[in-house]
Amino acid sequence: MNENQDFENKTEQEELDQTIEVIDVEPEEEKLTMGEKLKYFFSEPSKTMKDVAINPVIYPIFIIATLMLILIVPRLNLMIDYMTPQMLESYRQQGLDITELPAAVITISKISMLVAAFVVPIVGWFINGLVILILGLITKCKGRFKGVLSVVGFASIISLMGEAIRATITLITGNPEVYTSLASIGILINPDMLTENAVLFGILSSFEIFNLVSLYFVAIGLTYVYKIGIKKAVILSYATWLLTIIFNVGMGLLF
Repeated sequence: MNENQDFENKTEQEELDQTIEVIDVEPEEEKLTMGEKLKYFFSEPSKTMKDVAINPVIYPIFIIATLMLILIVPRLNLMIDYMTPQMLESYRQQGLDITELPAAVITISKISMLVAAFVVPIVGWFINGLVILILGLITKCKGRFKGVLSVVGFASIISLMGEAIRATITLITGNPEVYTSLASIGILINPDMLTENAVLFGILSSFEIFNLVSLYFVAIGLTYVYKIGIKKAVILSYATWLLTIIFNVGMGLLF
C-alpha cells in the first residue's frame, strides 16, 4: 500500500512540475508584418524596434536608399544651378575662364549626385552598424551583427522623412540650400560660412534633428539586440555620431 501511495505521490509531483514548466514558458510573439512594423514605428516604436531586432530584416535599407534617389531627381537642375557659380570659380582658379559649364560636366555631376543619393545611405548604414558592433564588443555586449544592421536600417526611416521634408521645401521655394540642422542658424549669422569656415559648418550640420531622432530609435532597438538598458544603448548609439563628428573635423583640418 505504501508503494502505491508513493507512486501516486510521484505521479502527482511530475504532473505539478509539468504544469509549472508550461506556466513558466512565455508564448512566442508573432512576427510583425511590414505594415504592422510601419504602423507601430510611429505609434509604439519599441514594439517595432523589438521585432526588427529579434527578427532581423536587411532589405528595408535598400528601399530607403531607392526612395532617397527618387527624392533627389526633381531637384537635380536646381542643385546644378546652385553649384554652377562655385564650379565656374574653381575652373577660373585653374586658369580656365569659362562662362558656362560644359554639357559633359553637367551630365557627370548629375550622375554623381544620383549615385551618391543611393550609395551613401547604404555605406553609412553599414559603417554605423559596424562601429556599434565594435563598441558593443568593447563594452562586452553580446548580440548579432545582423540585428544591429536591422535596427540601424529601419531607424533610417526617420532620416528619409527629413529628406522628404527638405525636398518639399526646396521644390516649393526653389532654394536647394535647405537645412534641418544648426547649420541653418550658422548660415543666418554668416551666409558664406560654408566656404569661409567649412569645419564649423560641418560641426553645425552634424546636429541634424532627424538624424538625432533616428539614433534614439536605434538605441531602442539595441536594448533588444544586446539585452541592455536604454542608457547604455543610448551611449552606444550616439557614440557613433560623436565619432563621425571627430572624424569629419579631423579630415577638415587636414585637408
